[in-house]
Parts: sequence; structure tokens; C-alpha cells
Amino acid sequence: MDFIYEDQLLEIVWSNESNYLPSLYDVKTACFKWLENKPPIEDSDTRIVIEFLLEHALIMKQMGEKNIFVAKETFKEILKVHKENPIALYRLAYIYYSKSAWKIAQLFFEKAYKMNFQSLYFNLKNDQLVKTQLYIAECHIRLAREAFSIAVEENEDLDLSDRDIGIEAESLLEIIKEQFDLNRYELYRKNKKSLVSRGHIDYVYENLDLNEILLFDDGRQWYLVCGERDKEISPALAFFIKVITMADFQMVSYELFNQLSNRSYDVFRRYKSDLSKFMLENFSIKDLFSSESLPLKTIKINSKYKFSLAIPTDDSYSK
Repeated sequence: MDFIYEDQLLEIVWSNESNYLPSLYDVKTACFKWLENKPPIEDSDTRIVIEFLLEHALIMKQMGEKNIFVAKETFKEILKVHKENPIALYRLAYIYYSKSAWKIAQLFFEKAYKMNFQSLYFNLKNDQLVKTQLYIAECHIRLAREAFSIAVEENEDLDLSDRDIGIEAESLLEIIKEQFDLNRYELYRKNKKSLVSRGHIDYVYENLDLNEILLFDDGRQWYLVCGERDKEISPALAFFIKVITMADFQMVSYELFNQLSNRSYDVFRRYKSDLSKFMLENFSIKDLFSSESLPLKTIKINSKYKFSLAIPTDDSYSK
């Protein structure tokens, strides 16, 4: 690899006692060792060393799959010394993005954007294809569809073949469209949110865990499923269960309920009472809510029961 480093860098990291010309590997290793002492970021020598490592890592990233690991580890070493380095954050995010590690990529992208000192480094910042993939990973389906629509328009109006997004734009558009066509439901289950097909929902419907309660929207009517029984449920109680299901540990406060619905505390209590009655009459469940001591205006599902939620991806979370 033809890579030139300046004498000034050698003066910083290379011992004057050494009597041979160091290889690129030697220089990189010396830079890592020099950074172990956590030199001040403001120091000009530190900037020279970091700039060399950034350039080296970028070249390694561009050399192909075998060198991606080296590039990734180099960016990580830089961030140990300079946690807010925007270039290292951005390029590390891109590596994870190209590996389909969407959630990790999103984390580093967001950090990089906050440190966006020079916009030229962030050619993907407003890339709708990137945004679409990250929104899909986080199951923000409405935002994903909006970004995808813009991406389709851009692809029709512009020549995007030279964009460095890790895959041809046209191919990525097709992949994303297939994801939308296949994954038509959002599933909240076992403390995890995911996009799944209707076929997967049918499987869950028929194979619920013991004491698992599924709230299912078939696009026309809400159903509550427990064991081998299912029963239609009103939109009002369905909304109440949505709030419970999406709340941490299936515990919900009146404050959260009021924030989402702008309804009174009396309505909050009535929904709890109505749901308890519904579960007793239709599923013989008489201990749905926990009897443990809780903060005022807070309810919690008995730990033996777990709510799951399946809603179409075009659901607007209407109240």
C-alpha cells in the first residue's frame, strides 16, 4: 500500500534511537502506544497522530472486506482518546451500517451528527435511504415510509450511482420495498419490538406462551387472545392495553395515560375496572392487576401475565 507519512509524525511517536526506517505497521503501532498515555486533545502533536490514524483507517476501509476489521478497531482506538471525534464516529457508524448493524450504526450516526463540525464529512446525514433503513430498524414505520418516498423521488430525479452507501441505490430501494411488503405488522412481545409478516402474527396467535395475552388488530376489529380463546374488545380498552403494553415492565401511571389520551383520572380508573371485569368474564382471570403497594395513580400487571401487541404498520396509534 502506497501511504506516505510525514517526518513530523515520526518525530512524535518514533524513538530517535531507532536506526531503521519504520514500516507503516510500525508507525501505526507506535501511534497506538503513544495514545495510551491519553495526551490532551488540544495538543498539536495529538492532532497530528489522530489525523494520521484517521487517514490510515479510511484507506483500510476502502481496501475491502479483509481490512474492515482493522479500520473499525482503529476508529475505536481514536475514540478512546477523543470521544467526540466526528470523523471517527461517522466512519465507524458507516461500517456498522454496511454490515446491517442498524441499531449500532444509528447510535454512532447520532453522535457524529451532534459533533458535525464540518458538514462535508457527513454526505449521508440527509440520505433518505440511510434514514429509511434506520427507521425500519427502530420500527418507526411512518417515518420510514416518508423517508422512502423521498428516496424514490431522488432516485428518479438524480444520478445516485456514485453515492457511497455500501450498495447500489436501485438495489437498496428494491430491498426496502420488499421489507415494507413483507413486514406488515409491528409486534411488541417479550420486551422486544419488531416488524413481522402476517404469517408470523398468525403463528404467535396460535402458539402463545402460558399466561400470555395478545392484543391483535386485524385491520377491522381488536381482539384479545389468551390460551385457546379470543374475544373482540372495544377500541377504548384496546387503547388502554396499548398503553400498558408499551410501558416499561407493564406498569403504567396516570401521567402517561393522560399524556397519551388527555383523559381524566376517573376515566383511568374506570378503564382499569372495565378491563378487570372483561378478563374475568371472558378468560376467568381475576388477578390481572398486581396487589402490591404502588405509588398513587399507578397500576401494574400481575407479573404472572404478559401482554403482547400486534398492530398493522399503517396503524396511527389513534386514541
